[in-house]
This record gives sequence, structure tokens and C-alpha cells, in this order.
Amino acid sequence: MTDAARRLRILARLAPGVVHDAKNSLNVMSLHMQALSDRLARQLGTEEAAELQRHLDAMRDHLHRADSLVARFGAHVGELYSGDGDVDLSAVVSDAAALCAHEARKRRVALEIAAPAKSMARGNRSVLEALVVEMLLEAIDAFPAGEPGALALRGSGGAVPAIELEGPGLGLPRGRCRREDLAAGLVGFDAEAGHWRLRLRPRGAARNG
Repeated sequence: MTDAARRLRILARLAPGVVHDAKNSLNVMSLHMQALSDRLARQLGTEEAAELQRHLDAMRDHLHRADSLVARFGAHVGELYSGDGDVDLSAVVSDAAALCAHEARKRRVALEIAAPAKSMARGNRSVLEALVVEMLLEAIDAFPAGEPGALALRGSGGAVPAIELEGPGLGLPRGRCRREDLAAGLVGFDAEAGHWRLRLRPRGAARNG
């Protein structure tokens, strides 16, 4: 087993516990904030109470966002070894974009996502999401540092399901369609400047190879 594979297995083993503890802390903070909000509600009518309530509402929104991100990260890491099945591409696209959002903001790359609800394909959901995250990160890193860019990530189901990445500054990838990518449900990878496309197995199709 390579060092990278060993670290990956350790990460997959430990991630659920770390996520559980992090979510517990977020939940405790949320409960304390609700208690403060309830106390303030009894004092509403004063300008100071209204101002404090606005701050609490903003903090609550960010707590919910952090809770959602922690849950998504835990699912991404904790399900590295999930099996073959039907995959909702709209969930894959939205979760992959959420995981890469910080890197995109850091590089000043705007991310747009689109996938009709229940756009389905066949494959290993967690391996496919990892593949899309890898593709997104490679595309984000390809933009010159400090220069704004834009990427559109789209998913579509049907007889020829696909996940596509488009952007005016998108160059050619370093290489794709390794043998291990077949577990994700990958049938093929098409790439040209400005447009990368992962072709996937349709829902109900047998596994490749």
C-alpha cells in the first residue's frame, strides 16, 4: 500500500468522528444562540435589542452554512468506498462545487452550477464526486493567479449522461480516463479548450469492464 493510499484510508476512518464532534460543537453554539435570541425577543421594541438580534441572525446563518459544509465534507471523505449504484448528478455537481468554493474564491474564479433535479447516471457516487472535485481543482489552478475567471459546471442525465465544465479561459487538462476512474462510471473524457466533458454510464447500465 502506498503512503498516499494509507493516508487516505486513515482519513476515511477518522473523518466521521471528527465531523461528528465538529457538528456537536456547532449544535451547542446554535442552542446557546437560540437561548440568547429568546431572551432578546422579550425585550424587542428597543433599538439595542433589534440590533443585537440582527447580529444573532447573521451568526445563525453562518453556523448553518458551516454545519452544511462539514456534513458535505464528511460524506465526501467517509464514503470513499461506497458501491456501484444510481447516482444523482445534481447532488454530485452541487456538492463538488461547495467543496471547491473556497479554492475558487481564493483564485477569483466564479463558479456557476446547473443540473436538473434527478439527473441520473450509474456508477460509484463517491468516486465520481472525487473525480469531479479533482477536475474542478485542476481547472481552477489553471487560471493565472490574481486574474478573475469563470467556470460553469453542469450535469445532465438521460441516455448519454455527462458532467461538463466550461470556461473561456479553460485550457487542456493534464490527462484523464485512468483505469481506476472506471469505478466512477466514466465511459470517456472529451477535452478541448474551453470545454471538458465526462461521459458516464446511463442509469441501470452494467459496470464497465
